[in-house]
Formats: sequence, structure tokens, C-alpha cells
Amino acid sequence: KRAHRITEAMLADSQERTSPQTGDLRRLWRAYLAPHRKAMAGAFAALVAWGSVPYFFAMTHRYLIDHVLTPAETSGRNSDEALMRALTLGVAFVFGANMLLHTVNLVCNWVTSRFTLRIGQDVALRLRERLYRKLDALQLTYYDRTQTGRIVSRVQADVGQIENTIRGHLAQLLSE
Repeated sequence: KRAHRITEAMLADSQERTSPQTGDLRRLWRAYLAPHRKAMAGAFAALVAWGSVPYFFAMTHRYLIDHVLTPAETSGRNSDEALMRALTLGVAFVFGANMLLHTVNLVCNWVTSRFTLRIGQDVALRLRERLYRKLDALQLTYYDRTQTGRIVSRVQADVGQIENTIRGHLAQLLSE
């Protein structure tokens, strides 16, 4: 019975500590990130495409080895000209495919960066607007007690930190 009470107390304590964070994340999602579902889906799709590019790089090299180099060596053709032609065509194909894959990789990175930047800027704008309304509604005695520079610094630093976190880590969160 004692172990059961200790376990319940530990669970209650851990729920008390995690529930404000969970509530903050829900509020962040509902108020700031939910309007950007389509942009987040686009960023996720670009991340999926970007993540699959290395697989296709390996496939092009596999094609070069399995279908160009090995058959040319074992086909019994002793002609150096036929071997050189097969090798040239195979290398040209792999080079073209790799250039296409690098382009896809570049576009996916650009799309992800664009979406996360736009989401981060919009969240920061909404936060600043909400903070402005909150500061505007405060009593004048608050401003008598608190230095103006401290308020402005706090607002700028906190909103900037949230914006940087969203821009820098949203793609990472989507990929996990």
C-alpha cells in the first residue's frame, strides 16, 4: 500500500509539473500554429522529399555499377570501344540524375525554409500584437513601477526568441 501511495504521489507531482507546459503547447498550437496547417503540411512534404533524395543517389550509383560496368565487363565483348561507349552513357546518365537530385534537394530546402520563415514571422507578429493589446490595457501604475526600457527589452527578446525557435526548429519538429 505504501508503494502504491508513493507511486500515486509521484504521478500527481509529475502531472502538476507537465500540465502547464502541455497547456502552453496547446495554446501555442491553437492560437498561433493552427492557422498555418497548409504551410506546415507543405514544409513536411518538402522534408519528406528532401529525406528521400539520398536513397535516389544510391540508386543511381547502383544502376551504374549493376547495369553499366558489370555487364560491359562480363559480356564477352573485348572491344574497348564498346566498353567506353557503355561507360560514357552510364556516367552521363548518373551525372544527369545526380544533377536533377541536387536540384530537387535545393528546391526542397528552399521550400522548407520559406514556409518555416513565413510561419515564424507570422507567429511573431501575432505575439507582438497580443502583447501590445495587453500592455495597452495595463494600468498606468504598472508603468510607474516598471522601467519602459525593461518592458520593451523583455517584449523584443521574448518574441524574438520564440520567432527564432520556430524558424530554426519547426522543420526539425516536423521531421520527427
